[in-house]
Amino acid sequence: YFIIEFCFCIRVGAETTTGCLLAASALGKRGVPAYDVGTQAAQDLLDDLSYQACVDRHLQDQVCTIKF
Repeated sequence: YFIIEFCFCIRVGAETTTGCLLAASALGKRGVPAYDVGTQAAQDLLDDLSYQACVDRHLQDQVCTIKF
């Protein structure tokens, strides 16, 4: 038999004054209050914004810079 666990995800986003879009998410699980999951997602987004970069942590390793 299979054990099915139900979980949820919250995703938050922000647009900077320069037009950059950043997002963060957190995955909830049984026994973890939704408030804590939301707080984690918000904190991750705030951490990314604090670097003043135009990409979030999930995109930064996929960006290739080219110098001419």
